[in-house]
Amino acid sequence: MSYREKIERYKKQQLTEEETKEVEAEIEKTEAISDYLADRLMDDLDEDFFAKDGDEQADTKEKMEQSTASAKEFEAYVKKSIHRSFRRMGMVVGGAVLAVVLFVQFGMSPLMSSLYYNPTKTDMVETKSGDITYETSYSQIGMDFHVYAELGLPCKGSDNLQAFSNGYGNYQILITPSISFGTKRGTATAGQIRKGKLELYNPNYLQGPPVNYFAGYGLDRDRDFVSQMKENVVEEDGELTIYNQWFYGTLEDGQEAIAELEDDNTMYQAYVSFDRPKTFTEVNEILNSLKEQDAWPSLVWIAVYGSEDGGVTVGYDYDTPQSMTPVSLNEKYPELSLYEKEGYDDADYENVKKKMQDESVMTQHLVSMLRYMGDQHKFVNMMEEYTSGIFDKSIADYIEENGISSYGFSCIATKADMQKMLEMDDIIGIVPESWN
Repeated sequence: MSYREKIERYKKQQLTEEETKEVEAEIEKTEAISDYLADRLMDDLDEDFFAKDGDEQADTKEKMEQSTASAKEFEAYVKKSIHRSFRRMGMVVGGAVLAVVLFVQFGMSPLMSSLYYNPTKTDMVETKSGDITYETSYSQIGMDFHVYAELGLPCKGSDNLQAFSNGYGNYQILITPSISFGTKRGTATAGQIRKGKLELYNPNYLQGPPVNYFAGYGLDRDRDFVSQMKENVVEEDGELTIYNQWFYGTLEDGQEAIAELEDDNTMYQAYVSFDRPKTFTEVNEILNSLKEQDAWPSLVWIAVYGSEDGGVTVGYDYDTPQSMTPVSLNEKYPELSLYEKEGYDDADYENVKKKMQDESVMTQHLVSMLRYMGDQHKFVNMMEEYTSGIFDKSIADYIEENGISSYGFSCIATKADMQKMLEMDDIIGIVPESWN
């Protein structure tokens, strides 16, 4: 066995005890010889150095001092580089932090707002009158809520709706009800929109009309409603069994409810039912007849069939021509705004009042409102908690094909006004509610 092989076996602990002792003795001897030779080498170098003459020693000393100086310069350079690197790193980190802060403050809020419904989005429209230029502002929620309310919130429209941004998709809103002849400003309602979700402090404000407030709900449209109401009341052993779906059990119950109201000037929201479906012209004749009897219902909203079975209730305002949408939208939604000019104009206002007596115009107006609302996906999704179904495309298609047919109307009226309505042959029942 060679000595190299013996060493390899020693490292692997494969030697006998005797062989192991021999190798360790050799290692100890080799280490002692190595130490001795190292000491001899250092002594020889010292003798050689001090054997040189004085000039060589001075030169060597100078070189050592230069080396020391160079080492110090290098140390200083290294420290300076490190400090510079840290400064650069600090600037980069500081810049990154500043960028994040600026993004959070000025970038994230608009980005978050773009992801959700933004009620404060505004369209500015300029109009000229002679040498004067006027600016009209249309807020997104002002337009959307106006159309929404005219379609499904009788007597609860607003001509003054404000929204205030809190940043990051959050907003405060204030809805102030419209006023009309004989009415006063109703109680405003407020709330907040948080990332596309509406939270009203008075959620009942957005409650639409219950369909069974109108007597014709669920009845055959081809027959008069009075006879059908009577057919749905069966008397057995002095007890009445009522099968109709109207809010009151019988027409007499509804008349008694009106008679029991206080004889003062309290105003109610009245849901007025016709004796059968009425055409656009017939509805106008009924309302004109009421004025001749010195009955002046306000904020009149006409309920319109939105489907063949009558299960969908939509409508339009009869006597409150408001300019809450820009005229430019009429290019996509004809007659969405009944006005032809931006800003108020006496002649244009009178023209709108004439349009509201034109069945073809009001049919198109109703259809365009439904189609406009169907395109406002974020707004509609936000309102789904309060209502659903009135913006379905099929409703617009049905009205466009079949025209306007009505089974009643809602309005703001006094007890005296409602009693005059019940004297008319065309009106068979009224459900009153406290207004505001």
